[in-house]
Amino acid sequence: MQIWEWINDLSYKPGWKFTLNYRSTGRHSIWVTAKVQHSTTLEWVTFDFERLIPRSVYDDLDGFLTWIEDITLEAEFHELREFLRFKGHLVNDPHAKLMDPLKNGTFVTKGDTTCSQKLDYEGIRDLIGQSPILPTAGVAGSG
Repeated sequence: MQIWEWINDLSYKPGWKFTLNYRSTGRHSIWVTAKVQHSTTLEWVTFDFERLIPRSVYDDLDGFLTWIEDITLEAEFHELREFLRFKGHLVNDPHAKLMDPLKNGTFVTKGDTTCSQKLDYEGIRDLIGQSPILPTAGVAGSG
C-alpha cells in the first residue's frame, strides 16, 4: 500500500480531513484541515496546518500511524492551550503577546512553536491571593 492510500484511509473527528500534498522534490507533505470551536467566540472555524512527511515512514505503516498520532496531538495540544483556564484566565495562551527584549521592550506576537505565555507562579499567586501550596504529605521524597 502506498502512503497516499494510507492518507485516504485516515479519519479522525467530524470536520477533520487529511490530504496528501505532492511535491516535485519528492518530499511530500500532509495537509490537515480541522473544524474547531473558536476559544473566545465559540463559533466554528477552520484551521489548516501542513507537515512534511518523514521519509522514514514512507514504507512503514506503523511508523506512519505513530507520526500521524504525534501531529494530531500537536494540534490538540494547541487547542487545549486555547481553552484551559484557571479562574477565567488562560493558563498557557498559544497566541500571547510577549515582550521581545530585542525590540526595546515592545510587545510582539509569538507563534506557539516559538514560545508561549504561561501562567507562572507569580501569576497564580496574584489570581488566588496567596502562594500556591503544593501538597507534601504522603508524597515520595517529602520526608
